Amino acid sequence: MTILEGDIPVKTYRGFNPTTGLDSRTSFYLVDSETIPMGARIGFHTGEMPIDGLRSFTRLSNGRYRYNGPVIPYKTIQASK
Repeated sequence: MTILEGDIPVKTYRGFNPTTGLDSRTSFYLVDSETIPMGARIGFHTGEMPIDGLRSFTRLSNGRYRYNGPVIPYKTIQASK
């Protein structure tokens, strides 16, 4: 199991339908980040990365976690041919 952890802005876009309260892949609304439940869909424009300090941890068999480092350092993706 891998866990991603990072810092998001005070307000961010959540994918949900305000009428039904269910998650949505097409409707995103700007809400207070603290009100977004764990596992809910968040959204941002292509090319943006609103999460700072995104880092990865792997759960070990003894119940502890190993730090894997930053996922996208400096918000840059390296691509090679």
